[in-house]
Amino acid sequence: MNAHSKILADDSAPFKVRANLDSPITCFAVRLEALLRVRPFISTEETRYYLNGAYVHAHPEGGAVIAATDGHRLGVRRDTEGLVNEAQIVKLPKDLKAPGKLHLGSWAVMTRTGTKFAHLSLVERIHDRDHDTAVNAIARIEDCYQRFGDVLIDGSFPDYTRIIPGESDGDVIRGFNAKYLAGFGDHIAVRGSDGLAPHIIIDHGDPEFMGVLMPMRVTASRRQDWTRNLAAVEQAA
Repeated sequence: MNAHSKILADDSAPFKVRANLDSPITCFAVRLEALLRVRPFISTEETRYYLNGAYVHAHPEGGAVIAATDGHRLGVRRDTEGLVNEAQIVKLPKDLKAPGKLHLGSWAVMTRTGTKFAHLSLVERIHDRDHDTAVNAIARIEDCYQRFGDVLIDGSFPDYTRIIPGESDGDVIRGFNAKYLAGFGDHIAVRGSDGLAPHIIIDHGDPEFMGVLMPMRVTASRRQDWTRNLAAVEQAA
């Protein structure tokens, strides 16, 4: 994919995420690790400000879905334990760090306190798994170990599900070590005939260079079931 190509067009039909606010609303509670998983895909482009955060919405079969895109890449993570009352775009502050050993498994709870203001609270997990739920995390929000303000991005996130490709029996799966692949250049093409055979690496920025890389053995053969009917639940205006 070249630097100018986009997987998400500006005119993609958006999901509506605005709602009237009569009282503070707990928008969602998801695992912090799930929220941070899509952080590398968040856009820094000022024009399309609504891509400057992670979009959190409900999955039709339960749990939460977190999506982020910079227009060139898309990252989507499901949190089967998450709870979404109102879909929102959340800004991830620079000071929001990956949880250390002490806070591993913690919850990220977003509460909207105004039409254009919300805060994100980090709540420790309960080590009793039967009680370590999103509902209990929301109930313990005042005991959070860290809180961030001004995290609401007031806008509409585009319908990213429209650009997720379908599957066919002719699909070919290749697996490569990301660290090795990155060393071949910024704009590369990969060519090979067999999933376990050496592949040719072509660097479009250096036509006099050729690389060869062995693929990894791939165990997954199909998409995850939860991605097949992925769709956001549109919120009432």
